[in-house]
Amino acid sequence: MPENSPHFAAYYRWLILSQYLNVHVRAGSVLDVGCGEGFFLRRQGGRLKIGVDLAPRARPGEGMLIVQADGVDLPFADRSFHTVFAFDVIEHVVEDRAFVESLVRVLKPGGHLWLSTPVAKSYFLSGRLTRWAMEGWGHQRVGYVLHDLLRLFPSGCHIQVVFWGAPVFRLLYLALWAVSRLSPSLARLGARFCFGLDRLLSRGRDHIFLKVTREEETG
Repeated sequence: MPENSPHFAAYYRWLILSQYLNVHVRAGSVLDVGCGEGFFLRRQGGRLKIGVDLAPRARPGEGMLIVQADGVDLPFADRSFHTVFAFDVIEHVVEDRAFVESLVRVLKPGGHLWLSTPVAKSYFLSGRLTRWAMEGWGHQRVGYVLHDLLRLFPSGCHIQVVFWGAPVFRLLYLALWAVSRLSPSLARLGARFCFGLDRLLSRGRDHIFLKVTREEETG
């Protein structure tokens, strides 16, 4: 797959972030934890863009650096970044509280952390199929109840919550996965179709998106 061509599920998430939540960074320093192919990070502005992944697939370039590292122990100084992304990563992490603390630690006061994760429920009608998918995706948990997710954050964080319903995408996920084996570009076109219908329907709570602002320090 070409470097700038994301997996259809990552492309679907990018559509939510860019066209529904209007997440666009135009200045400052940006860190993307779990950057994958680097598709989303490359489309951000900023004087410094760093992607972090346990097994990086992105390549540096276009003002972007790639670092192989664990998000639980980020190799950056405290208060280093104006913006931090962590999209659909936390459900893969065993030490989720330590992961959140690491993200907040490197965030500048007044900076923003964008984090997403599935809601804790079955992905598919079959519980067995859901468990099979979890193993294939490397998830440590199916997802989160909002209350449990918010409890992971330290004090000094202002958190905005947005839920996204994905009934069409969930219904067609396995079909899109099969199509992606033959034509990744066609699978992304299908993901765009699902996004349009899911946005129109505005039903359900399948995904949690958080905008976390680290409070300015006083004194």
